[in-house]
Amino acid sequence: MQDPISRRKFLGRAAAAGMGIWALGSGAFSCGAEQHLISGKLLGPDLSSGHRLREAVTEAGERRKVQTGIVIIGGGVAGLACAWWLKQRGFEDFVLLEMEAECGGNARSGTQNGMRHPWGAHYLPVPDARNLPLMTFLQQHNVVTGFDRADRPVFNDSYLCHAPEERLQIHGVWQNGLVPNTGLSPAEQAQIHRFFEEIETWKKTIGNDGLPAFTIPAESSSQDPAFLRLDSITMTGYLQEKGYDSEHLHWYLDYCCRDDYGTTVQETSAWAGLHYFASRTGGGSNADGGDVLTWPEGNAWLTDRLRQDLQGKQQILRHMAYSLSNVGDGVEAIAMDLDNAGKSLAIQAKAAVFAGPQFVAQHVVQGYDRSLQQVDYAPWLVANMRVSLKGNKLLQGIYWDNVAYGRASLGYVYAGHQILAQYPPQEGVLTWYEPLTHLAPKEARQWLLDTDYSILQARVLADMEFIHPGISAHIQELDIWRWGHGMVRPVPGLLWGGTLQALRQPIGKIQFAHSDLSGFSIFEEAFHRGMVAANAALRSMQAL
Repeated sequence: MQDPISRRKFLGRAAAAGMGIWALGSGAFSCGAEQHLISGKLLGPDLSSGHRLREAVTEAGERRKVQTGIVIIGGGVAGLACAWWLKQRGFEDFVLLEMEAECGGNARSGTQNGMRHPWGAHYLPVPDARNLPLMTFLQQHNVVTGFDRADRPVFNDSYLCHAPEERLQIHGVWQNGLVPNTGLSPAEQAQIHRFFEEIETWKKTIGNDGLPAFTIPAESSSQDPAFLRLDSITMTGYLQEKGYDSEHLHWYLDYCCRDDYGTTVQETSAWAGLHYFASRTGGGSNADGGDVLTWPEGNAWLTDRLRQDLQGKQQILRHMAYSLSNVGDGVEAIAMDLDNAGKSLAIQAKAAVFAGPQFVAQHVVQGYDRSLQQVDYAPWLVANMRVSLKGNKLLQGIYWDNVAYGRASLGYVYAGHQILAQYPPQEGVLTWYEPLTHLAPKEARQWLLDTDYSILQARVLADMEFIHPGISAHIQELDIWRWGHGMVRPVPGLLWGGTLQALRQPIGKIQFAHSDLSGFSIFEEAFHRGMVAANAALRSMQAL
C-alpha cells in the first residue's frame, strides 16, 4: 500500500485570553473505581452586553467626546487588518473600538498553567506569494524570512507545522494522514484518487474571463457562469453529479466542510467546498501548498502582531458601539463603557469602518437595510484540556492534529506541538473542537445557552475517552468556550447569489469589513476585507 497522504499535504500536491465568563464550575468524571476531579470554567464572548443590542439602547449620564479621522468598530482580524493597513499607508488618525477585554475575534487564545492555547482558529495555510499585502505582513514579523533564487518565499521553520502532523483513528487503528486509506475497497481507493486528480485539474482551470476558477481572495475568482453554477448546489449534489458514492470519501469531505465552514457536506455550497482545496496554490522554497503555519496560541499569534503597533490612544477596549450613523459630512459612533455604568463615548469621525459581523451590524448601523437577506452562523464548542504528559503512554508520540472517523467532534490539536524544548514537557494542552451541526443553528445556539458546564464537560470527556480510553485520569483542567456565532455558513446561493455583494455596499461614509462578506471565515479573507475597507474609507475622505 502506498504511504498515506495527509489532508494538508494533499492540498499542496493534488490541488479562541480576555474572556467574558458566563459561569464557573468543576466536574467529576469516573475513571475506574475512583472519581477524578477535573477543574474548569465555562467561558465565551460577553453575551450579556451583546444581547442588549437587540433592544434600543440609550445611555444617560456622562458622555465623553473624541474626534478622529476614521473610527473602526470591531477588533477581530478584519478590524485589526484595517488598522494595520491604514498605518502602512501612513494614516494614523484612527480609533479602534472593541467591546471585549482584548482584540482578536474568533482568533483569540487562553492560558492554562502558563501554556498558551487557541480558542478558535489555530493555523494559517502557507499563502500564495502573489497575495502581496499578506506577504508584507508576514515578512514584517519574520514568518517569511526571505526569498530563494527562484523568488519563492522562505518560511520560518519554527512556524511551519512540525512532524508528525495528522493522523486518523479508523477501523480500530491509527493511520497517518486524514484522508481515509485503511480498510477501503479498491473501488473506493480509485474514487478518492479520481477526486484528487479532479482537484488538481480545478487548480489549473481558467474561466472565460481569464481568471482562475478558485483563488484567494475569493472575489478575484472567475465569474464564468459555468463555475458560479456550483454555488447553486450542495457539495453532496456535486459528488452525486460526478458519480462519487464512496462512504469514506463522503465522510472525509463532510469532515472538511465541518472543519472549515461549520456546515455539513449536505449544507455547504459546492463552490465553497471546492474552493478550499482548489484555491490553495501557495508554497515556497521550504513548504508545499498544503503546509500550514501554526503556533501554540493558534492564530492569536497573528492578531497579537496586528495589534502590537497600535498606540494606546488608537485602541479602546470594553466599549460597545450601539449606534453608528452618518452625521453631516462625517460619522458618529456612540459606545457604552462596559466597565463604568452610566458612562459612554461619542466619536466624531470623517469616515467609519464597521468590522463586526452582520448580525451585529443590523442593530448598530443606522440606515442598515434589514430587508436584505441575512447570513447565518455556525455555533461551535471548543475545549482546552491541560493534561499530564509524564508517564502518559496514551499520548506518546502525539501528533499535531488527531481525528476519529465518524465522530461528531473534529478531534483535537496539540497546542504545544510547535514548542521546542531540551527535555520532554511535563504537561501539555489539547484543544478539542466540535461544530454543532447536529442541530439547526438557532436551536444549537439555544442549546449552548441552556446547557451547564457539567454536561458540556461530560460531552467532551466522553469523546476523548472514545479516542483515548483512560485519558480522563490524566486531565487536570478542562475549560470550555461556547461560540454562538462561530463563523458564517456558506450555504448554496450565498456566495454568488447577490446577498454578499449587496451587504458589502457602503452606507454613506460607513464601510463594512468582515469575513462574513466573503462567505467563509478564514484569516486571509478577513485580512483582505479589512484592507479593502481601509482603502475605501480613505477614498471617502479624499485622502488618497
